[in-house]
Amino acid sequence: MALEFLEGPALEGLDDMRVGGVGKHDVAAFVQELRLGEVADLDLAADVLGTLAPLELDDLDAELPQLTQITLGISFWLRENILWLLPALVIGVVALRSWIDTDAGRETFDRVRLRLPLVGAIFHQFALSEFCRSLATLLAGGLPLMQAFEIAVDAISNRHVGGRIRPAIDKVRKGRAFNQALDEAEVFPPITLDMIKVGETTGSLDEMLANVSDYLDEKVEVRLQRLLALLEPVLLVIMGGLIALILISVYLPMLKAFGQVGR
Repeated sequence: MALEFLEGPALEGLDDMRVGGVGKHDVAAFVQELRLGEVADLDLAADVLGTLAPLELDDLDAELPQLTQITLGISFWLRENILWLLPALVIGVVALRSWIDTDAGRETFDRVRLRLPLVGAIFHQFALSEFCRSLATLLAGGLPLMQAFEIAVDAISNRHVGGRIRPAIDKVRKGRAFNQALDEAEVFPPITLDMIKVGETTGSLDEMLANVSDYLDEKVEVRLQRLLALLEPVLLVIMGGLIALILISVYLPMLKAFGQVGR
């Protein structure tokens, strides 16, 4: 095992050597910490490697590996800048929230959400489902189409989708068929437009809109299930990769130094 290499004969060559304040007892203590699993996080690993950072070992003709130098650089940079990074993060979040509360900011934010990979289609279908569900409920309650149409558009949580559908109100008011006006908004899938057209033709628009909403809700649920099923292994791979990089950055300088000692 790698730890067995760091003990015994390899340490004997450090009896009388101290480079950058590191000697046999320091290395032995570090090996014991590795056995106990006490250097698993990045901050503690940086503490250990920070002790080894001065080892541009002229006597051993070695220097810290590139991966270890990068890990140290990131850790030291975070330590030196953490006091202003946290306030900057808080200020950034508050400023973003304030911008989103404006009309232009909210419309831009909602448009960006629709373009996100994997989740953009979920936001889109959910917004359409909101519209269809609200309009179906209002029509079933006896409201006229135009009044119900305006209320349903205002009920859409995504401002960008609502803004695309809103011009259809005037088109319907001027005599355009309801399904044609929605088609020109270019936000509805073809199958939902066909369902709405059937409902408008048969006089059961409220029932068909409810069916469209159910269809879109099922699509959203299926996409969410697939996304969650994909998210778990991706997170495991990312976390495993980070831990592996940290451990490699800890072991590499030790193995390299002791390899030079053994020569």
